[in-house]
Amino acid sequence: TKDYTLINALIESFPVTATGEILYDHVDEAKYMLILSLIKQKNAALEDMILSYSSLTTSEKVASLIMSDYSKNWQSKDLAMQMNMSVSTFKKKMYKDTGSVSSYITKIKMIEALRQLRRTNRPINSIAISLGYTSSSYFTSVFKKHFKIFPSEVRKNDGHPTEGSTENYP
Repeated sequence: TKDYTLINALIESFPVTATGEILYDHVDEAKYMLILSLIKQKNAALEDMILSYSSLTTSEKVASLIMSDYSKNWQSKDLAMQMNMSVSTFKKKMYKDTGSVSSYITKIKMIEALRQLRRTNRPINSIAISLGYTSSSYFTSVFKKHFKIFPSEVRKNDGHPTEGSTENYP
């Protein structure tokens, strides 16, 4: 609606003859002004998006990247490159914020695994593949180590942990 308001304002600003006809020699100038105004509006939205992204911590940006493609086999070098950092600087920052990079990647993927187990009926091997695990047995062992419960038990217990298995359970 902002765009239409601007267009209407521009049309109303065109000089007209005594009979009410628009003097079209001013139309090109108006088009130029409209385009500039639209670019400013779109750039403001883009600038806001960039500013909000830049205020995120490194670990939040990494989480966003991982969540954008769970199936990818994320490595520190890939993430460091995405963050425009050297691998050593990236690892130091991440370790300070979250611990090891690989543990953080696993944590994010395990949270998504738990979400899918609770909210979908997808087979466990399908969930494993969607999270980048080539072996459902390896996925199961990682899940068990992380949550102290097997993926199949999550569904049996309607998504609730068994007694004493809440340590890493969100």
